[in-house]
Amino acid sequence: MFKNILIPVDLDTPEAAAKAMEVARAMARAEGASLTVISVQPIVVDESGTPPPDYQPKLDAYLVKHGGGIKGVLKLGGSISGEIRYTAEELGCDLIVMGSHDPHFTDYLIGSNAAHVALHTPCSVLVVR
Repeated sequence: MFKNILIPVDLDTPEAAAKAMEVARAMARAEGASLTVISVQPIVVDESGTPPPDYQPKLDAYLVKHGGGIKGVLKLGGSISGEIRYTAEELGCDLIVMGSHDPHFTDYLIGSNAAHVALHTPCSVLVVR
């Protein structure tokens, strides 16, 4: 059913996506789907557009830890939910599997990244708690 699954991971707190990664890997194996990890670093890059040197190695280490065959995308700046939505469309993803946290009061005022992605992305979104 699904061919291309995207999973957002915050490289500063990758444990927050641990359950979502388990679910995404199981679904990718069962469906024969490709799996892509996206990490959005909401930072300001220098004028050359070069990311801080530690983000790409963090992403590479995360991918190695979770086994071969997983692609990685590193996005810099912009809104987290916006970059997730844009990348899902760009890659032709038909499912986004993302972790969620316990909602906080501010989430009800401005919405969480998971809520923004689920509400504004044309593909299916599975939020794992």
